[in-house]
Amino acid sequence: MTAATSPLFDLILRSSMTNTRSVPTLAALALLAAPAPAQDISVSLIGFGNDYEFYGTFNGIAAYSMATTACNVGDVLVSWRDHLKDAPIIGTNLFRVFDGRIEQLGYSFVKYSFCAFDAQGGGCPNNCQNTFDCNWLGLACADTYSAEMNDGKKGGAKWEINPTTGEWPSGNPTPPKGNKVIRGRIQVDVTEIANPEDIYIAEAQYLSGHDQLAGNGRDNYAWRTVDVPIVSVITNNGPTNMGDPAIFAWQALNNDVLITEVALEDEGGVGIHGWYFVGSRAIDLGGGLWRYEYAVQNGNSQRAARSFSVRLPCDGSLALSDFSFHDIRHHSGSPYSNGDWKLNQTAEWVGWRTVKNHAQNPDANALRWGTLYNFGFTANRAPAPGKAEIGLFVPGTPDSLAADVIAPGGEFQLYCPVNPNSTGNPALLSAVGSPHVDDEAVTFAVSDLPQASTGYFAMSKSQGFVPFVGGGDGNLCLGSPLYRFAQDVLDSGLAGFVQFSLDFDDLPGNQVFLPGDTWNFQYWYRDLNPNPTSNTTGGVTVVFCQ
Repeated sequence: MTAATSPLFDLILRSSMTNTRSVPTLAALALLAAPAPAQDISVSLIGFGNDYEFYGTFNGIAAYSMATTACNVGDVLVSWRDHLKDAPIIGTNLFRVFDGRIEQLGYSFVKYSFCAFDAQGGGCPNNCQNTFDCNWLGLACADTYSAEMNDGKKGGAKWEINPTTGEWPSGNPTPPKGNKVIRGRIQVDVTEIANPEDIYIAEAQYLSGHDQLAGNGRDNYAWRTVDVPIVSVITNNGPTNMGDPAIFAWQALNNDVLITEVALEDEGGVGIHGWYFVGSRAIDLGGGLWRYEYAVQNGNSQRAARSFSVRLPCDGSLALSDFSFHDIRHHSGSPYSNGDWKLNQTAEWVGWRTVKNHAQNPDANALRWGTLYNFGFTANRAPAPGKAEIGLFVPGTPDSLAADVIAPGGEFQLYCPVNPNSTGNPALLSAVGSPHVDDEAVTFAVSDLPQASTGYFAMSKSQGFVPFVGGGDGNLCLGSPLYRFAQDVLDSGLAGFVQFSLDFDDLPGNQVFLPGDTWNFQYWYRDLNPNPTSNTTGGVTVVFCQ
């Protein structure tokens, strides 16, 4: 019997999400601008006036472009002096949210911007400080490129750009190749567009070396939902969301999605970070099965990703099935491979990786900047806070990055009979988390407690049974020696509920959890039934592992 329950997991998820970056809105523009120490631009508007272009199809591939507006949210002028050396570049993408996950459908070649047009509005505050010089974008000023101007057919290759530092080769960029109808443009398989049950997402990303070198490369994105009633038509549906990549749309549309931001610190120099965004979600399929969906978006990391792995519980009873992987199709002369990642499952991890590493093929299908890949599986275990690992493609230090995700939880065993309390029901103990010692992630919860009841947890390496311990209504389910978390007194409040996460570095009696240890836990609490008394939950067993 598993002790993991959906109410406890929901509460933990909400707690975890409070530590993630919330989705900025236009109303938060002043907050975006306030801390900027130097140049800082952000995408303030996508598809102004429903400005999206459809160019036709070729061999089942549809081609698009979209209008974008940049806003100077920093406290200095933004340089736009040389469109092949100094001014920002613009990448555009399309995504969809369907079947509980987000997928990237296509990307464009990049637009090399030129001649900033200082304008009022465009998603910026109404206090544009016009420079009257197209080499600079003034403070709080907007610069817009139409969908026709952002046509990737006229753009340059993404693979020639270092997204972490914003550098690109001098001279003319490599133009796209291929069929003239679709080359260089946002390319989408026609079977994946204009489906009424899907929600579509437009995204734009501006990349500037000045922003990157100032440490302001994190907020150069925006996304908005769009309608695609037929293949040839895209219209706006919802506001532009500044400051975040499209993966945040998944969370905005499904509040049970957890998003973790992972910085590859100092990738491009001191204070110049590469950014990855990891989304995870667990969907209850019924019958004891859960669907786990993951999305990883590489914002601006030149080192790219070669693998993604989710850590599994180590109790041996986990069963996985229905593995899935979805990437993005490279096009228009890109040297990158389109080969799928291969599944790699061990007793401790389930993951996917490129068929060849960087030494074997530097153009392997790694997760490059401005792209998002999907991973998924079905498991016979309820969700809990877990760990994932992003393996980096280009050699360097570190070799991998860690991320918090939603993952299959450990199977913690309940034992010992439970007696009713003054609510008329027994207090119910549940647990979620990971039995891996180095994850340090085990959380208990107790529901159906009397209101305003105080209590604490205790633990022991052995089990026992003492009925109506201390003359109270509860049963002691722990053996000797017993260690009390007496310094962590909890109050059930009006909800009759408590939650407690183990602090592996501050255990009672200076105890330490080691791989191979079995520990038992129980909650003791005060009650009135009708006279002052005490009661207990049942016990739960955790077998820790490496």
